[in-house]
Amino acid sequence: MKKIIKHDFQMKKLIVVSVLFLLKTSSLFSQNITGTWEGIMADEFLRISIIQDGKDLCGYTSDVVMNDRSSKCKVYFKGLYNKRNKTWIITGTSFIENSGNHVLMTLKLWKSETGNANVLRGGVTTELFMEEPRNIVYSNLFTVRKVSNEPLELSGNRPTCFEMPKKQKPPVVKTPEKKDTDKKEKKKKNTEKESPDKNNETDKKPDDVITPPVVKEDNPNNEEELTNKMKERKKNEISRLEINEPEIELTVYDNGIVDNDTVSIFYNGRLIKSKQRLSEEPLKIKLKLDENTSRHEITMFAENLGSIPPNTAIIIVNAGSKRYELRSSASLEENAVLYLEYKP
Repeated sequence: MKKIIKHDFQMKKLIVVSVLFLLKTSSLFSQNITGTWEGIMADEFLRISIIQDGKDLCGYTSDVVMNDRSSKCKVYFKGLYNKRNKTWIITGTSFIENSGNHVLMTLKLWKSETGNANVLRGGVTTELFMEEPRNIVYSNLFTVRKVSNEPLELSGNRPTCFEMPKKQKPPVVKTPEKKDTDKKEKKKKNTEKESPDKNNETDKKPDDVITPPVVKEDNPNNEEELTNKMKERKKNEISRLEINEPEIELTVYDNGIVDNDTVSIFYNGRLIKSKQRLSEEPLKIKLKLDENTSRHEITMFAENLGSIPPNTAIIIVNAGSKRYELRSSASLEENAVLYLEYKP
């Protein structure tokens, strides 16, 4: 009986230790925010790419003014995790690019009240610090969501962090076949000397023959297939515009968080752009209206819903001196349709 009680006590002790270990492991995991986070801060789209190593953080931020996409910046930052307050402080250190009147800032991040590990709340200040001073006031509170467990890579092979360890190139190992190759080359040269009348072209190795690149042809049925799919969906009218210019320019962006929304664009049922990924970079289309018809219909066909449904976009229409900014929302059941009425 005593042995049974002792064994039962040991089992309970083991269970308690295991639970505490799991809780501790879970807590440590939840404190690491390495990845890519996106959200809206005031009138700007904000992306934070973070690498966290223990309490140290580094990476870069990218923000774009929603109403003026030409005003944007990217900034390298360093940061620290405050275990006591359970907050992350990241401070801008240097600009990667700056096309507006942007300044270096400090962001504070903390866990969302919902307890969702993929959502963080934040605030911003123009004061720069690593250790948070007392009575600091943060403005422009915002929310960011985790869109990837990996930080987004910068273009141009630039590192995610300003200071990154240099990768050492692996040592070049000479293979034993090198000597054999040298012998064959030497023998070949001697043979060529002995046979001067030999046609050199017949002796060319397959590696010397330059073959033209294989060009992959587009599927000729792609346009017809997409058009048929587009016609099967309902029409969701986003706006009707009266314009007096026969030539217009469409500029299309992702609306808010860039989440891999992809669209095909039709004009009067004719495909003009196929499977275009929307981003913070503009997709520009110059379009000459058909003056033989009064029907002008621009259709946004959602190829997918991105990571955050529905498929949303900002469409800017420039017609002469007039500029219209519209927001569209398309799904796998409905197209977003813009109607134009041309009156010279």
